[in-house]
Amino acid sequence: MGRTDTNPIDGMHWNAVPLHTGRPWFLPMVGTYYRLKDMLT
Repeated sequence: MGRTDTNPIDGMHWNAVPLHTGRPWFLPMVGTYYRLKDMLT
């Protein structure tokens, strides 16, 4: 809608997620985990 005064978290500082810099390097491991879980159940 174009209104910037209604965002309650605007201007707050957010810390970076640890070990998450750039590309999501952990997603192949998560996919492998769920693929194995599906095969075993």
